[in-house]
Amino acid sequence: MLNLCGRFYFDQYRHRGKSLVVLNQAIFVYGFATQYNEHLRSVNEVAIDRLSADSEDGDLQQEGLEKLGIAYVFSFQQNPSNQDHLSIGISILRLLVQCCLDTSPRLAVVLTNLGNALRYRFEIGSQHGLEDIAESVSMHRRALDKVLEPDVENITPAILVNLATASRSQCNHTFDPELQAEWIFAMQRALELTPEGDERLPIRLAAAAGALERQFKQTEERVDLLKAIKFRERSVKITSPDDPSRPAMLAGLGRSLLHLYKSSNDIQHLERSISTHREAIKLAKTHSNDVYARTLGFSDFGESLMARYMTSLSQADFDEADKAFRIALEHAPDGHVEKSNILVNLSILHSRQYLTSPGEKTLSDVLDVVKMTSTSTSVSPNYRMSATALMANMQLLAHEYKDDRDELAVYATIIDMLPEVAGLEQRVEIRHKQLEDLSVMMAIGIARAIGQKQMDLAVEWMERVHCWVWNQLNQLRVPLDGVRAHNRELADRMEKITHQLEIAGSRSTTVKPIFSDILDISPKEGAHRQILLVKEWNQAIEEVRAIPALHDFLRPPSVANLLAAIPKDGPVILFNINKILSYCDAFALLPGNNEPIHIPLKAKREELDGFCKQLHGYLSSKGVRSRGSNGSLDEETTINSIERGGRPRVQGGTMADVLRYLWMKVVKPILDALAYSPMANTCRRIWWCATGPLAFLPLHAAGIYQKNGPCLADYAISSYIPTVSTLIEKISKNVKYSNRLLLIAQADAPDLPPIPATSEEVAAVAGCVRAAGGGVMALEGSEATIGAVKSNLSSCSSIHLACHGIQEVGEPLKSGFELRDGRLDLSELIRQYNPHSDLAFLSACQTGVGDEKLPEEMVHLAAGMLAAGYRSVVATSWSIKDAYGPEVALDFYAHLTGGGTGFDGSRSALALHCAVQKLRQKVRDSESGLLTWVPYVHFGV
Repeated sequence: MLNLCGRFYFDQYRHRGKSLVVLNQAIFVYGFATQYNEHLRSVNEVAIDRLSADSEDGDLQQEGLEKLGIAYVFSFQQNPSNQDHLSIGISILRLLVQCCLDTSPRLAVVLTNLGNALRYRFEIGSQHGLEDIAESVSMHRRALDKVLEPDVENITPAILVNLATASRSQCNHTFDPELQAEWIFAMQRALELTPEGDERLPIRLAAAAGALERQFKQTEERVDLLKAIKFRERSVKITSPDDPSRPAMLAGLGRSLLHLYKSSNDIQHLERSISTHREAIKLAKTHSNDVYARTLGFSDFGESLMARYMTSLSQADFDEADKAFRIALEHAPDGHVEKSNILVNLSILHSRQYLTSPGEKTLSDVLDVVKMTSTSTSVSPNYRMSATALMANMQLLAHEYKDDRDELAVYATIIDMLPEVAGLEQRVEIRHKQLEDLSVMMAIGIARAIGQKQMDLAVEWMERVHCWVWNQLNQLRVPLDGVRAHNRELADRMEKITHQLEIAGSRSTTVKPIFSDILDISPKEGAHRQILLVKEWNQAIEEVRAIPALHDFLRPPSVANLLAAIPKDGPVILFNINKILSYCDAFALLPGNNEPIHIPLKAKREELDGFCKQLHGYLSSKGVRSRGSNGSLDEETTINSIERGGRPRVQGGTMADVLRYLWMKVVKPILDALAYSPMANTCRRIWWCATGPLAFLPLHAAGIYQKNGPCLADYAISSYIPTVSTLIEKISKNVKYSNRLLLIAQADAPDLPPIPATSEEVAAVAGCVRAAGGGVMALEGSEATIGAVKSNLSSCSSIHLACHGIQEVGEPLKSGFELRDGRLDLSELIRQYNPHSDLAFLSACQTGVGDEKLPEEMVHLAAGMLAAGYRSVVATSWSIKDAYGPEVALDFYAHLTGGGTGFDGSRSALALHCAVQKLRQKVRDSESGLLTWVPYVHFGV
C-alpha cells in the first residue's frame, strides 16, 4: 500500500509540473516502506538530477531543496535500512549550506538539520567515521553563531541542545576536554533558557544530568552527581505516565543511581537503581517504537544487575543481567554506538563468572563472548581495545589456555589498534592519556613473545609501541625525496599536510567554555580540520605505497632493517620491563649482527619501582626536584650552594645504592653479554632506549663508587634515545648546519628564584664558540623574550638555554623554558620545526626526566627537543648546581670545538662525557659529588 501511494506521488511529480512539494511527498511515503525497490531508486535519481539543475526560482528553489533534504533524512529515521537516503539528504543539505547567504534567515535551521543528519550517520557507524561527527559539531557551532536575536526562545535552546549532543558524541570517542567543556556548558545554558511548562523541559533536564554525570567522572565531585540525580528525578516527576519518553527518563535515573552506588558503595542506591529500571522496562513495553527504551533501557538495566552480581555472585543476577544485555543487543542497530558498551559489559559479566565460578563456564565459552566484541566492526575502537585487552588478561590468568599462536595474535591486535585509539586525529596530550593504561598490556605482549622465542617479533613490537606519540611525529618528518622522484605533486601535497598536522596536533587545550553567552562564540574548528587532515594523510600514504618501489613506505620497520641502519659506533639497548610478570629483558642491536641479542636481566620490576621511589624521595630531600624555594637560606648558605631550582642542599639518603643496583642487576649483565671490557680513553658508544622505571633511573652512571669500583663510564659513552628509528633518522640527516649558536640567558624570570651565574655561563660559551669560528646570537635578560627566540631559531642550527625549565607532567606540551615575558613551551618549539637543527644544550632544571604515568613515552623536554628537530640534546635529570653550570658548559664547548673548526653536534656525546669526567675528578664520588655530576645526560646522535 505504501509503495502504491509513493508511486502515485511520483507519477504526479513526473507528469504534472515536477513540483518539489510533490517529490517530497513521494520520498516521505517511500520512507515508510520496508523494502528498497525500483520506484524508490527512480525517486533518488530524479532528486539528484534536481540538485544538479540550475536554480531558476531562487528562494523557492532553496526552500524546496531544504524540504527535500529533510524528507530524505526523515525517510532514514522511519526506516534505518534506508541509509543511502540519509547520505542523499546530507548531500542536499550541504549544497544548501553552500548556496545560502550568510544573511539568510533559514541558514541556522539548515545548518542545524545538516548537523543532526551528520550525527545520525556517525552513530550508525558509517565509513566516514569521526569526519562526520566533527563536521556535525562544526555545523551546530555555525548555527549558533547565526542566531542574531538573543530573545528567540524557541530556536536558540534547540541549537544549544543539538550542539551539546554532537559534542558529547565526539567527546565520547576522542576524549577531548574542549569538547567536554562545550557539551556541559551548552547543555546547561539550554536548560536555563527553557521555561517552566515547556514540553521539552524533561528531555533537557535529562540531557543536563548526563553532562553533569560526565563532569562527575572527571572531577569526582559528589555535588555534580547529586545535582544530576535531582535533575533526573524532576524530569521523571514532570513527565506524564503515558508520555513515550518516560521510560527513557526512568532509565536515566536508574543509571545515575548506579553511579551513586559505585561512588558510595551504599547498596540502597543500587537496589533503587534496579527497581527504577524494572519500572522503565515494564513501561517500555507499551512504547514498542521507543528505540532508547528497548536498547539503552535494557543495557542500563543489565549494568545495574551486573553490579549486584559482582558482589552477590548470585546465579539469578547473572542470568537476568545476561538476558538484559542480549535483549539490548538484539534491538541495537548495527553500528550504533551503544552496541559497543553492551558487548563490553557482556564480556565483563561472563569473564567475572568464569573467574569466580570456574565450573559454570570453560574459558572457550567466555572467549567466544569476548571475541564477539573485539572483532565486531560495529564496535568503536576504544571498546574493541578494552575487549581485546580483557581477552588477553583472561588468557594470561587461565591455566587451561594452551594456544600460544592465538595468544600472540591477541597482542598483535592490541598493537595494530593503537592508531585507532591514539591516532593523529587527537591532540598529543589526549594520545598520551589514552596510552596510560595500555603500556602495561603491551609490555605483557612483548614478554609473551620473548617467552615463545619470537625475538624478532618482540623487538619489532618494542620499536612500534615505545614512544608511540614521538614516533607519530617523526613519521610526519619522513624525507620525501623518494616520493618526489616519482610524483612531485604528491610529495608537495604531503609536505603541506604534515606541516598542518603538526600544528593541529600540538595545539594547546582550552577547557574553558567555548563561548561566554549564547551568541558570543568563537568556533574552534581545529578538531574537525585535524580529522580531515588525517584522512588526507592516510590517502596520500596509500598513493605512495601504490608505487612499486615504495610499497613499504612508513610501514613498521623489520629487525633486519633496524640492524642494517644502526650506527657502527656501538649497540642500541632496548628494554621490556614487565609490571605483571615481574621479570625484565634487554635486547642488544649490534652493528654487523643479523639478529638481536636477548639478555635476561637480574632486575625485578618491583625492585626497580622501589629504587625509583627511593631516588625520588632522596632527590626531594636534597632540594633538587623543585625549582622554588620553600624557605629562606640560612646564614651559611652561599652562592655555591644555590641550585638551578633555587633551594639549598640538605643532607641524607644515598645515591650510591641506586647506582650499585643498576650496575649489578642491569648494566653489568648487558656488558658481559656484549663481551665488553674497560677501555682507556674510550670512544665506544651505547645508546639506551630506556622504558618503564628505567626511564627515571641514571643508567649512564651505573657503577660501584666505593673503593674505585667499576662503572659504565669505563666501558662506553652513554646516550639515550626514544626509539631506534629516531636514532636512525637523526644519523641519516643529510643537511648543512649553519654553525651558529643561539644563546639564551634568563637569570631573573618573573616569580621564580634567580639564577645568578647564567650571564657568566653565556659569556664564557659565546667566547669559546666565537674563538672556534662559530657564529653567536645572544639574548639575555630583557632581550630573552618568546618572540625574539622564535625569530632567531631558523637562522641558528644550535641553541643553548641557561634558564629555568618547567616540566608539566599532566600536559607535557606545556612544558617549556621560562623567559622574560613567559614560557616558551614545547608545543611552540615543535611548531617551529627546523630540519637544519643540530644541538640543544638545556642548562636548565630537570629537563631529562619524564612522566611516571607514561614510562614508555619519554615525555620530557629533552625528548621534545629531539621532536622539534635537534639531532643531539644535552639535558639534566634534576636541578644542577649553579656554581658548576658555567664550568661544565665551558668545558663541553671547549671539547666540542676542538681544532677550531666550529662545532658539530655529532661530537656532543664525547664532549659531554669529557666535561662530566673532568667535573667528577673535581667533586669525586661522594654523595654530594654524585649529586653534582650524575644529572648530566645526553640524548640523540
